[in-house]
Formats: sequence, structure tokens, C-alpha cells
Amino acid sequence: MPHNPLLSTVRALRLVLHLTIGLLLALAVLLLRNRVPRDRLSRWWLSVLLDVFNIEVDVRGTPSEQAPILVANHISWLDIPVIAAQQQTRFVAKSDIRDWPIVGWLTTAAGSFYIRRGGNVTAALQSRIEPYLNDGGRLLFFPEGTTTDGREVGRFHARLFGLATETGKSIQPVALRYGKGANGTAVAPYVGNDALFWHILRLLREPVLRVEIAYCSPISIGKHDRKTLASLSQAQIQAVVEADSTIEATPVAARLSALA
Repeated sequence: MPHNPLLSTVRALRLVLHLTIGLLLALAVLLLRNRVPRDRLSRWWLSVLLDVFNIEVDVRGTPSEQAPILVANHISWLDIPVIAAQQQTRFVAKSDIRDWPIVGWLTTAAGSFYIRRGGNVTAALQSRIEPYLNDGGRLLFFPEGTTTDGREVGRFHARLFGLATETGKSIQPVALRYGKGANGTAVAPYVGNDALFWHILRLLREPVLRVEIAYCSPISIGKHDRKTLASLSQAQIQAVVEADSTIEATPVAARLSALA
């Protein structure tokens, strides 16, 4: 399907409007704190963001109620709305994101847990994350620590798996695979020197982008240390990413209706 300039313009206008709504919601959340349903609003906003970009999702497997910590391979900033559209989830994000214009405000309002480079990060995070998990919350982090082009899975760093060993919460690996763009190239990966503005414009030009999210088998903590948990999670995700299968999609309307 050829690029439609009018469609791209309409999408761009929808995106500007949606970002404006997001900033207003973020302001309400930051001012009113616990008096607004932060997690539900975040999930709704991210789900509509997928609709703006016409991203269609194929969900395979089932989120586990007994595994509140999710770990996923990291390909793009799109990974966050793709996963959050399926279930209410908060994220572990690098601390420098907090200072980014617009993105940082939205990330903070969504209740993300920030992590600094180096040091004993699990000790610093555990006191804030454990009450949230004990209250029924879900947490996602990307153990590769950076994005890849999606064709293979990078090495999973063990540090953040300490959150599981220290809290005793089970882990569910989540594998992400994106389809090709209309011209047969990979448009979803956000890697290297990519600039967010140009990446967004590239996505707005795509008629549709398909993505597969596969919920793998949950991993109980048992006697596993964090290195073993990292290795087991990476192996499950890698098996999905390297599988030779077609990425299909669920209609956007069906995905959004789940939030009603």
C-alpha cells in the first residue's frame, strides 16, 4: 500500500491532540496523586496511542496472575504501549528519562520506577517496588538494558532480577516481534542514533504496523539466583524471537474494547 500523505497528516494531528490530552492527564495525576486512577488512565492513553499509529497486536499466551514481574526483549519505545495495552503495568526506566521534555512528564505520571546507572540498584528500588507488588501491581523491565533491531535477543543483565529474588515474586518472560513496514524494511526498531522525532514521522507514514506479543511460561523463584533467572528468561524469549512464523494481528477495535 503506497504512502498516503493525507492519512499521515490526519494521524499527526491526532497525535498532537493525544499528547495534549496526555499532558493534561499527567498534570492531574501529579497534582491530585491518589485521587485519580493513575494506572487505568495510563493504560487507556497508551492503548489509544497504538490506535493513532494503527498498530495491530497479535497476543499469544496468557498473562499470569501469579507472576507480577514481566521481563521483555527491547526493540523500541513502542514496546511500552504494546505491553501496557494488554494489562495495567508500571515500568522500570532509566533515571535520565525523567528529565526529557514531554516523555519524562508522561513517564513520571504513569508511576514509573526510575533507576540510576551503577550501584546496588535493587536495594534502592526494592523499598518502593515491593509495596506496589504486594498490593497487586505489575512491573516490567527490559533486562537487555538497550534496544536491538529485533532479529535477535541481546544478553540479559542479571542486576534487576534481584527484584524477583528479594521480593519472592515470580517472573513471566514476554517476547516481542514486529512485522515489516510497507516497503519490506523494519520500521519499529529504535536503535543507535535514531532521533525520536524522525522515528515518529516514519511510523506515521506506515499504513499499518503489526506486532506479536507472546507471554511465555512463568518462572518461579525457587532456589534460582538472579543470573539463573536472567538465563532462563532470555532462553524463552529467544526461542520465540527466532521462531519462523508469520506475525498476524488483532483488529485495533477489538483491543480497545477490552478496556471498556
